[in-house]
Amino acid sequence: MLKNLPSLPGAEADYKLPEFADRTGVIVEGANYYTFSVSDTTQIDNLSGTLFPFLSALSDRYIVPKIRFQGLAYSAGLMSPWDLEFIVTYTYSDPKVAETVAVIEKEAEQLETLELTQEELDGYILNAYSAVTAPAGNLDRYMTAMYQDMSGFDTANWRRLADEIRTATLDDKEEAVQTLRRLLENQHLVTAGNAELIRAEADIFDKIYDYRMPLE
Repeated sequence: MLKNLPSLPGAEADYKLPEFADRTGVIVEGANYYTFSVSDTTQIDNLSGTLFPFLSALSDRYIVPKIRFQGLAYSAGLMSPWDLEFIVTYTYSDPKVAETVAVIEKEAEQLETLELTQEELDGYILNAYSAVTAPAGNLDRYMTAMYQDMSGFDTANWRRLADEIRTATLDDKEEAVQTLRRLLENQHLVTAGNAELIRAEADIFDKIYDYRMPLE
């Protein structure tokens, strides 16, 4: 597709992208915290799609009750985008930081002790599979096709993962726990909030950035 587009000569650009720490606090002009923890599933060899229904269950049974209902965040959840290349734990308008980070760190431990019946898991299978195969309009389909072509997206592997979502059983739980542990070991966590809030929790971050200042 790209080879059919006209090209123009351009000057070579010299740039260096900033390197971010595993845990970053970002000072913004806001009243509350917003936290995102992201893990790259493409770094897991032989990843099984049976992981994703268990993540859906963990979001419903652990993340939402602990961070939203008990922690009083406006919104929270654990999800994966349609391409299944990341898992994301997020909080919106979250009044806490250290408590939220502690909850995220215990995700694998909580999944290990989470009690589910196969009937309950079937509901989370439906949730996970419908999120991955949600219908899209014409523009979204073309935009997705362009993204897949430009990024070298592995469509065959995505189809395999999506198909495996539907096959999840309680016997897959232990593998899901071990996979989640590995993902959490390599997560990148960012919390944004105002200066007073972020600096009050400075000890949980590897680095703090003020968005109004140039990146080092």
